[in-house]
Amino acid sequence: SEKTIVRNLDRITKGSKVEDIMEEPFPIVSANESLEVIRSLLDYHQAVLISEKGKLVGIVTKSDFLNLLE
Repeated sequence: SEKTIVRNLDRITKGSKVEDIMEEPFPIVSANESLEVIRSLLDYHQAVLISEKGKLVGIVTKSDFLNLLE
């Protein structure tokens, strides 16, 4: 995420790789999962990946969830 990059700017060099600064992967849930479960995951993660039949079909971020509540 942008926050991760900014937090690690002092460690990034010309030869740096993504793996040098990446954090744990976002959780993946089924497209049929409840919004309550996604909301709970967003308390600990910046985003939740959505899968359907084994394929990534979307991403829900904290701002997406807040927009849904408006």
